[in-house]
Amino acid sequence: MYTEKISILILSSLHTIGNIYMDILLLDVTHNSLRTFNSFAFLW
Repeated sequence: MYTEKISILILSSLHTIGNIYMDILLLDVTHNSLRTFNSFAFLW
């Protein structure tokens, strides 16, 4: 029972870290594509 709780905690924290990482990754990708789009718009 005790080890079950620990494994659940580890899994949930890993899940949270994964979600945060994905959010940061998405923000980074969006920011980069927006910057690229802006530079292209500037060129036009």
